[in-house]
Amino acid sequence: MGGELTSVSWRWCFAINLPVCVIAHVIFFILLRHRVRVSNYDTPGESRSFLFKVKKVDYIGLVFFLGACVCIILALVWAGTKYPWNSATVIALLVVGGILLTTFILVEWCFEAKNVPRVPKFIRPIFVAGTPMIPLEIFRDWDVAICQWNNLSGGMVMYGQFYYIAIYFTVVFSYAPAQAGQQLLYFLPGLGVGAWSAMFFVIKVFRGTKIVLVVGSVIMAIATGLFSMAAENQVKGQLFGFMAMMGVGVGMVQSI
Repeated sequence: MGGELTSVSWRWCFAINLPVCVIAHVIFFILLRHRVRVSNYDTPGESRSFLFKVKKVDYIGLVFFLGACVCIILALVWAGTKYPWNSATVIALLVVGGILLTTFILVEWCFEAKNVPRVPKFIRPIFVAGTPMIPLEIFRDWDVAICQWNNLSGGMVMYGQFYYIAIYFTVVFSYAPAQAGQQLLYFLPGLGVGAWSAMFFVIKVFRGTKIVLVVGSVIMAIATGLFSMAAENQVKGQLFGFMAMMGVGVGMVQSI
Protein backbone atom coordinates (compact mmCIF):
# COMPACT_ATOMS: atom_id res chain seq x y z
CA MET A 1 0.00 0.00 0.00
CA GLY A 2 1.18 3.51 -0.76
CA GLY A 3 0.77 4.89 2.72
CA GLU A 4 -1.04 4.63 6.01
CA LEU A 5 -4.76 5.23 6.16
CA THR A 6 -5.86 8.19 8.21
CA SER A 7 -7.82 7.04 11.24
CA VAL A 8 -11.43 8.15 11.53
CA SER A 9 -12.15 10.23 14.61
CA TRP A 10 -15.39 11.05 16.40
CA ARG A 11 -15.41 14.46 14.74
CA TRP A 12 -16.72 12.82 11.57
CA CYS A 13 -20.12 12.61 13.31
CA PHE A 14 -20.55 16.30 12.44
CA ALA A 15 -19.49 15.92 8.80
CA ILE A 16 -21.46 12.79 7.98
CA ASN A 17 -24.71 14.75 8.31
CA LEU A 18 -23.85 17.06 5.41
CA PRO A 19 -24.38 14.66 2.47
CA VAL A 20 -27.53 13.30 4.12
CA CYS A 21 -28.92 16.84 4.44
CA VAL A 22 -28.12 17.62 0.81
CA ILE A 23 -29.93 14.48 -0.37
CA ALA A 24 -32.89 15.26 1.90
CA HIS A 25 -33.17 18.81 0.51
CA VAL A 26 -33.14 17.50 -3.06
CA ILE A 27 -35.88 14.97 -2.22
CA PHE A 28 -37.96 17.65 -0.48
CA PHE A 29 -37.63 19.96 -3.48
CA ILE A 30 -38.70 17.26 -5.95
CA LEU A 31 -41.52 15.65 -3.97
CA LEU A 32 -42.82 18.32 -1.58
CA ARG A 33 -42.24 21.69 -3.25
CA HIS A 34 -45.96 22.08 -4.02
CA ARG A 35 -47.06 21.08 -0.53
CA VAL A 36 -44.87 23.18 1.70
CA ARG A 37 -46.24 26.24 3.44
CA VAL A 38 -45.88 29.46 1.52
CA SER A 39 -43.95 32.39 2.93
CA ASN A 40 -45.62 34.48 5.63
CA TYR A 41 -45.03 37.51 3.44
CA ASP A 42 -46.91 36.12 0.42
CA THR A 43 -50.66 36.53 0.10
CA PRO A 44 -53.15 35.06 -2.40
CA GLY A 45 -53.14 38.41 -4.19
CA GLU A 46 -49.46 39.29 -3.98
CA SER A 47 -46.16 37.42 -3.97
CA ARG A 48 -43.27 39.28 -2.40
CA SER A 49 -39.92 39.39 -4.15
CA PHE A 50 -36.87 37.49 -2.97
CA LEU A 51 -35.10 40.78 -2.20
CA PHE A 52 -37.99 41.84 0.06
CA LYS A 53 -37.69 38.59 2.02
CA VAL A 54 -33.91 38.91 2.29
CA LYS A 55 -34.37 42.34 3.91
CA LYS A 56 -36.56 40.72 6.58
CA VAL A 57 -33.68 38.63 7.95
CA ASP A 58 -32.38 39.71 11.35
CA TYR A 59 -28.70 39.91 10.40
CA ILE A 60 -27.67 41.96 13.44
CA GLY A 61 -29.30 39.57 15.89
CA LEU A 62 -27.86 36.59 14.03
CA VAL A 63 -24.29 37.91 14.34
CA PHE A 64 -24.60 38.61 18.07
CA PHE A 65 -26.35 35.29 18.76
CA LEU A 66 -23.77 33.21 16.89
CA GLY A 67 -20.93 35.13 18.53
CA ALA A 68 -22.40 34.52 21.99
CA CYS A 69 -22.87 30.80 21.30
CA VAL A 70 -19.32 30.39 19.99
CA CYS A 71 -17.76 32.17 22.98
CA ILE A 72 -19.80 30.34 25.62
CA ILE A 73 -19.37 26.90 24.01
CA LEU A 74 -15.61 27.39 23.63
CA ALA A 75 -15.35 28.43 27.27
CA LEU A 76 -17.26 25.38 28.48
CA VAL A 77 -15.32 23.00 26.22
CA TRP A 78 -11.87 24.38 27.05
CA ALA A 79 -12.47 24.90 30.79
CA GLY A 80 -10.95 22.13 32.85
CA THR A 81 -9.21 20.50 29.87
CA LYS A 82 -7.16 22.91 27.78
CA TYR A 83 -7.34 25.77 30.30
CA PRO A 84 -8.16 25.97 34.02
CA TRP A 85 -11.59 27.31 34.95
CA ASN A 86 -10.01 30.42 36.47
CA SER A 87 -7.78 31.13 33.46
CA ALA A 88 -8.00 34.46 31.68
CA THR A 89 -9.04 32.77 28.43
CA VAL A 90 -12.08 31.01 29.90
CA ILE A 91 -13.16 34.02 31.93
CA ALA A 92 -12.77 36.34 28.94
CA LEU A 93 -14.83 34.03 26.71
CA LEU A 94 -17.61 33.81 29.31
CA VAL A 95 -17.66 37.59 29.79
CA VAL A 96 -17.65 38.31 26.05
CA GLY A 97 -20.31 35.65 25.49
CA GLY A 98 -22.49 37.16 28.19
CA ILE A 99 -22.11 40.66 26.70
CA LEU A 100 -22.96 39.41 23.21
CA LEU A 101 -25.99 37.51 24.51
CA THR A 102 -27.22 40.61 26.36
CA THR A 103 -26.73 42.66 23.20
CA PHE A 104 -28.70 40.09 21.21
CA ILE A 105 -31.63 40.40 23.63
CA LEU A 106 -31.43 44.19 23.32
CA VAL A 107 -31.51 43.90 19.51
CA GLU A 108 -34.60 41.69 19.65
CA TRP A 109 -36.18 44.20 22.05
CA CYS A 110 -35.58 46.97 19.51
CA PHE A 111 -37.62 45.08 16.89
CA GLU A 112 -40.81 45.48 18.92
CA ALA A 113 -43.08 48.13 17.41
CA LYS A 114 -43.36 50.12 20.64
CA ASN A 115 -39.56 50.29 20.98
CA VAL A 116 -38.63 51.16 17.38
CA PRO A 117 -39.00 54.95 17.98
CA ARG A 118 -36.31 54.68 20.67
CA VAL A 119 -33.76 53.31 18.20
CA PRO A 120 -31.26 55.86 16.74
CA LYS A 121 -32.51 57.19 13.40
CA PHE A 122 -29.51 56.03 11.37
CA ILE A 123 -30.24 52.34 12.09
CA ARG A 124 -34.01 52.57 12.59
CA PRO A 125 -34.85 51.38 9.02
CA ILE A 126 -33.25 48.02 9.82
CA PHE A 127 -35.70 47.41 12.64
CA VAL A 128 -38.68 48.75 10.68
CA ALA A 129 -38.07 46.49 7.68
CA GLY A 130 -36.70 43.43 9.49
CA THR A 131 -38.22 40.61 11.52
CA PRO A 132 -36.72 39.51 14.87
CA MET A 133 -34.99 36.14 14.93
CA ILE A 134 -36.54 35.32 18.33
CA PRO A 135 -39.51 37.62 19.13
CA LEU A 136 -39.42 38.40 22.84
CA GLU A 137 -43.21 38.36 23.00
CA ILE A 138 -43.21 34.56 22.97
CA PHE A 139 -41.61 34.60 26.43
CA ARG A 140 -44.57 36.60 27.77
CA ASP A 141 -46.88 33.66 27.08
CA TRP A 142 -46.88 31.49 30.22
CA ASP A 143 -47.76 28.31 28.31
CA VAL A 144 -44.82 28.79 25.96
CA ALA A 145 -42.45 29.73 28.79
CA ILE A 146 -43.40 26.65 30.84
CA CYS A 147 -43.00 24.34 27.84
CA GLN A 148 -39.57 25.84 27.12
CA TRP A 149 -38.50 25.38 30.73
CA ASN A 150 -39.68 21.76 30.70
CA ASN A 151 -37.81 21.08 27.48
CA LEU A 152 -34.68 22.65 28.98
CA SER A 153 -34.91 20.54 32.14
CA GLY A 154 -35.67 17.40 30.14
CA GLY A 155 -32.69 18.02 27.88
CA MET A 156 -30.43 18.60 30.88
CA VAL A 157 -31.49 15.26 32.36
CA MET A 158 -31.19 13.36 29.08
CA TYR A 159 -27.83 14.67 27.89
CA GLY A 160 -26.44 14.75 31.41
CA GLN A 161 -27.24 11.08 31.82
CA PHE A 162 -25.82 10.26 28.39
CA TYR A 163 -22.45 11.58 29.54
CA TYR A 164 -22.64 10.32 33.11
CA ILE A 165 -23.83 6.75 32.45
CA ALA A 166 -21.02 5.90 30.03
CA ILE A 167 -18.39 7.33 32.39
CA TYR A 168 -20.01 5.64 35.40
CA PHE A 169 -19.93 2.15 33.90
CA THR A 170 -16.37 2.68 32.68
CA VAL A 171 -15.07 3.78 36.09
CA VAL A 172 -17.18 1.70 38.47
CA PHE A 173 -17.61 -1.56 36.55
CA SER A 174 -14.47 -1.31 34.36
CA TYR A 175 -16.47 -1.61 31.13
CA ALA A 176 -14.78 -0.93 27.82
CA PRO A 177 -15.88 2.38 26.28
CA ALA A 178 -18.03 0.66 23.64
CA GLN A 179 -19.66 -1.61 26.23
CA ALA A 180 -20.28 1.34 28.55
CA GLY A 181 -21.98 3.23 25.74
CA GLN A 182 -24.25 0.26 25.08
CA GLN A 183 -25.79 0.64 28.52
CA LEU A 184 -27.59 3.72 27.23
CA LEU A 185 -29.85 1.35 25.28
CA TYR A 186 -31.82 0.84 28.50
CA PHE A 187 -32.75 4.52 28.35
CA LEU A 188 -34.20 4.33 24.83
CA PRO A 189 -37.24 2.04 25.39
CA GLY A 190 -38.46 4.36 28.12
CA LEU A 191 -37.88 7.34 25.86
CA GLY A 192 -40.05 5.78 23.17
CA VAL A 193 -42.80 4.81 25.62
CA GLY A 194 -42.80 8.31 27.10
CA ALA A 195 -43.03 10.02 23.71
CA TRP A 196 -45.85 7.74 22.53
CA SER A 197 -47.72 8.13 25.82
CA ALA A 198 -47.48 11.91 25.64
CA MET A 199 -48.91 12.02 22.13
CA PHE A 200 -51.70 9.57 23.02
CA PHE A 201 -52.82 11.36 26.18
CA VAL A 202 -52.55 14.83 24.65
CA ILE A 203 -54.55 13.94 21.54
CA LYS A 204 -56.98 11.30 22.79
CA VAL A 205 -57.52 11.84 26.53
CA PHE A 206 -56.71 15.24 28.00
CA ARG A 207 -56.83 17.37 24.83
CA GLY A 208 -54.07 19.47 26.34
CA THR A 209 -50.47 19.36 27.48
CA LYS A 210 -50.49 20.57 31.08
CA ILE A 211 -51.27 17.28 32.85
CA VAL A 212 -48.83 15.35 30.66
CA LEU A 213 -46.05 17.86 31.35
CA VAL A 214 -46.64 17.72 35.10
CA VAL A 215 -46.73 13.91 35.18
CA GLY A 216 -43.63 13.65 32.96
CA SER A 217 -41.73 16.12 35.13
CA VAL A 218 -42.63 14.23 38.31
CA ILE A 219 -41.58 10.89 36.80
CA MET A 220 -38.32 12.42 35.57
CA ALA A 221 -37.50 13.93 38.96
CA ILE A 222 -38.31 10.75 40.92
CA ALA A 223 -36.41 8.53 38.48
CA THR A 224 -33.34 10.79 38.64
CA GLY A 225 -33.30 10.57 42.44
CA LEU A 226 -33.76 6.80 42.41
CA PHE A 227 -31.04 6.43 39.78
CA SER A 228 -28.65 8.39 42.01
CA MET A 229 -29.44 6.01 44.88
CA ALA A 230 -28.86 2.96 42.67
CA ALA A 231 -25.60 4.46 41.39
CA GLU A 232 -24.39 4.87 44.96
CA ASN A 233 -25.33 1.26 45.80
CA GLN A 234 -23.91 -0.03 42.47
CA VAL A 235 -26.92 -2.27 41.75
CA LYS A 236 -27.08 -2.90 38.00
CA GLY A 237 -30.68 -4.12 37.90
CA GLN A 238 -31.91 -0.98 39.60
CA LEU A 239 -29.74 1.19 37.39
CA PHE A 240 -31.25 -0.27 34.23
CA GLY A 241 -34.80 -0.03 35.55
CA PHE A 242 -34.48 3.57 36.69
CA MET A 243 -32.80 4.48 33.41
CA ALA A 244 -35.88 3.23 31.57
CA MET A 245 -38.13 5.11 34.02
CA MET A 246 -36.10 8.26 33.45
CA GLY A 247 -36.55 7.79 29.72
CA VAL A 248 -40.33 7.70 30.16
CA GLY A 249 -40.32 11.04 31.97
CA VAL A 250 -37.93 12.67 29.51
CA GLY A 251 -39.92 11.33 26.55
CA MET A 252 -43.16 12.77 27.93
CA VAL A 253 -41.61 16.18 28.48
CA GLN A 254 -39.42 16.43 25.37
CA SER A 255 -42.06 15.29 22.87
CA ILE A 256 -44.41 18.20 23.60
